[in-house]
Amino acid sequence: MLEYYGFMEKYSRRFIDKAKTTTRDELELLIDGGSVKKVIHQELTYRDLDSDIDNLWSILFTTGYLTQSGLQEGELTELVIPNNEIRWIFVRQIREWFKEESVKDTAKLERK
Repeated sequence: MLEYYGFMEKYSRRFIDKAKTTTRDELELLIDGGSVKKVIHQELTYRDLDSDIDNLWSILFTTGYLTQSGLQEGELTELVIPNNEIRWIFVRQIREWFKEESVKDTAKLERK
């Protein structure tokens, strides 16, 4: 699990920084025990990782941070966080991101 955590720490920051409000909302939904339906591309190469924010879902699925729930509907795969240990990793990463964003926002407000 430690090697997966290292992956999450290294790459999640890059994706979270690129994430749109919708992606962030979907991550919060997953943390709250919900699910999201996404197209999964299992053929991604290392070069493709940063090419599109939607690759986040494929990467999280193929590394085991998200698992399939229920039957696949066409191209869409319903994804969930598989257990509390992984959920804790998500919570920790999101908290760190929010903390950093708060510091940035405070600095911007102080300059005005």
